[in-house]
Amino acid sequence: MTDFHLDEAATERVVLDNASHRCVPADSSRFGRTAAHRVCELDGFHTLVTDTPFPAELHTALSRAGTDVITA
Repeated sequence: MTDFHLDEAATERVVLDNASHRCVPADSSRFGRTAAHRVCELDGFHTLVTDTPFPAELHTALSRAGTDVITA
């Protein structure tokens, strides 16, 4: 997971580090985009909540990382 803004990436890391269950909301416009600042690896959160199905390779990578996916 990445972010375009350094201060937001730092804040997101603190939130994830202090959460008992790490849930990341990400709409489909986020997939396939890479920003300069790394927040965490794919195994750095428990659940991804998104609005539409996403590329199969990302689904495979998330499954291998043990991340649950919820499409709402």
